[in-house]
Amino acid sequence: MEKRNKIYLGIILVCTFLVIIICGLCIYGKNKSTNKQTDAMRFKEEYEAFNDRVLSDGKTPYLKLNIPQDNPFIYKSPKEILDVLTSETAIIYFGYAACPLARDTVEILLEAALEKNIKTIYYVDIQNIRDEYEANGTLFPTKTKNGSTAYQELVSFFDEHLEVYYVEDSNNFAFSTGVKRIASPTVAVVDHGEVKSIYAGKSEDELNFINGLNEEQKEIFKNKYIEMFSYINDKENVVCTEKGC
Repeated sequence: MEKRNKIYLGIILVCTFLVIIICGLCIYGKNKSTNKQTDAMRFKEEYEAFNDRVLSDGKTPYLKLNIPQDNPFIYKSPKEILDVLTSETAIIYFGYAACPLARDTVEILLEAALEKNIKTIYYVDIQNIRDEYEANGTLFPTKTKNGSTAYQELVSFFDEHLEVYYVEDSNNFAFSTGVKRIASPTVAVVDHGEVKSIYAGKSEDELNFINGLNEEQKEIFKNKYIEMFSYINDKENVVCTEKGC
């Protein structure tokens, strides 16, 4: 009788343990889904908040955006994304809501993501974390702000893939700061510490963003994003056998 009671007790304990695990997984999955939905709505609200505003010139309106509620963006701080770069296969989007070029291209990015069935894009707001410089009438711009420590680490990580930052004076003359910079917007695909591709609208594309993008320029961006996302698709669709992948 005592032995039977011990068996029953063991069964009850095992069942209780399994129920706790299942409940925990359900709660985790629900919280993860909720967080993703919250980030998606946050992104939509932040970018659409500028729809009725004008640029610093006081007259040029920001491009009006219509961001889907079920967009794939998940927010990461600069420090958090440093861990992602070395531990995941991921797409990272560096930008900020008030950046005209980011606004010109974000809907194109979302179109490409939808076509390639991309479920997650990590978003890092870089508006206030970078070094800042201003022209001073000499060949050497003045540094007016130091970037955050995490930002400097990001620059070091992407260093060979970044371009030198130039600032313009009131006459539109450009002066080199001599330092690399993560431009807005920049899209990168990384795989466990290795940069597979990165795109920020390179100078060799000879793109003029001053008056927005024309249809040809939009196509350049979309094709580039689709090409980048193909790496994620290819990696997810690898078929493994007993001999390996």
